[in-house]
Amino acid sequence: MVSDVWEHEWLQGLLCELIEDAHRRGDAGQFPVLAERVATAVNRSLGFDPAGLEDAARTGAEILGRDSYLPLGRLVEPAQVAAIQAYLADRPARAPFLPDKPFFAQDSIPDDVNFLDFDRADVITCPHVLDILNHPRVLSLVSAQLGGLPTLHCAIIRRSYAGRAVARENQLFHSDPWHCLRFVKLFIYLSDVDDAAGPHVYVRGSHDAEDLQARIQARVAAHPADAGRFDILLTSERKPDSVVADFFDAKDIVAMPGPAGTAFIGNTRALHKGRLPDRGDRLALIGLYGLLPGLRPALRGRPLSGADYAAHHRETYGEGLFSNHLSYINRMLTRWE
Repeated sequence: MVSDVWEHEWLQGLLCELIEDAHRRGDAGQFPVLAERVATAVNRSLGFDPAGLEDAARTGAEILGRDSYLPLGRLVEPAQVAAIQAYLADRPARAPFLPDKPFFAQDSIPDDVNFLDFDRADVITCPHVLDILNHPRVLSLVSAQLGGLPTLHCAIIRRSYAGRAVARENQLFHSDPWHCLRFVKLFIYLSDVDDAAGPHVYVRGSHDAEDLQARIQARVAAHPADAGRFDILLTSERKPDSVVADFFDAKDIVAMPGPAGTAFIGNTRALHKGRLPDRGDRLALIGLYGLLPGLRPALRGRPLSGADYAAHHRETYGEGLFSNHLSYINRMLTRWE
């Protein structure tokens, strides 16, 4: 039986608001300790033992903690990609950064709209999506990184359009807000992405704000003329490519092309972007996982039963470490029964 405290989404959302505010004020020194305590409480409440995770998951979490991202190779089969593409082919999608977030039909996208997100309910009912987001390998890696059983906050499928005049919003370098005490994202390409089709780009090891601040201070101490030049890396929501390129080694600015089905996990507190496609639209699935539900509200209506999905998951992947926890993991997207 799950403790009732984890059902109070508003309480957990309030906690995450406090996290974000404390980081804005530079008063977050105790959050690693708090995160560890929350992870322990979640695991104890739900009867989840992280000791059951395989060594490969722990090794992957170490790489993710060092590099800010972890390539997974091809996680989704071509037939699954084709089924997802077919399901979404004639469905409208919305512009998430425009006022009122208007929907557009696939054949009437304005030239100044760089990307669209499909409706959240369409994403969850799309074939294979929940199976991908709940792949045992993914859940193991995410749990190892978070230190506890994850909550799947949301699932997004985004189509980015080629040939736009300028990069906008998430196509510029940025770091995500604090969705939770600990959180990571899963990215899966649902179209072939080469260097011209807008690959995701990560700045290796840039997720630690305190380390980044120390590096900036050391740079300024060695080169006083740079005073103030790189503060934008810590303060601005969007970071110019020129500043990122001037501060970081070229080998640490990593583009990640790959065929449809390619996946990677990222700590999106690191500097990253989805590059503006020059040729060929990019379709990608994104899942956000945290220790707590975070600020994003639960999916309205929740068209799928959590219990039914848990039964389907067992048929797909068999019994495993997460079999008894799937309703909890997916409760923001499915009905928790």
